[in-house]
Amino acid sequence: MKILKIEGGFEEFIDPVAELFKKAKMFVDMSTTLYPEFYNNEKIKKSIKKSIEKVAEMRILLDKDADVNQLKRDVKWLFDERKKFPEKIKIAKARTNVEHRIIVDGRHIRIEGEHKNFKKIRNLIVFDAEVELILPFMREFEKWWRESEEVA
Repeated sequence: MKILKIEGGFEEFIDPVAELFKKAKMFVDMSTTLYPEFYNNEKIKKSIKKSIEKVAEMRILLDKDADVNQLKRDVKWLFDERKKFPEKIKIAKARTNVEHRIIVDGRHIRIEGEHKNFKKIRNLIVFDAEVELILPFMREFEKWWRESEEVA
């Protein structure tokens, strides 16, 4: 098991998050704002596209306050990927506040710290964890997903 505790701005966690997406073989579950400056980064974009090719399913759960129409313009490439792979990529909008996470294959996870408090660890990324460690996060994501509304 490899654990990374990352502080600082999003530039600090581009490489580890890209590595996380590259590990995907079965599924990716994300809860996110799809922050355009981060998700339009070439390394992130390339790693997500490669993971889409390999996985059976990618579920993207947007924040309840996300402006979907704006995201369709700002992160257009991802919505274009969904059009190419509608059987793989599902996008929904949360009805409640959700924490930002990326769960890959039930073995790797990114947990994002609160944006308001930059003194905290901004990201905790765990590679090759035991499933039992990630299972509670997977259950919580499932609950959020069941309560969400699909994005057209």
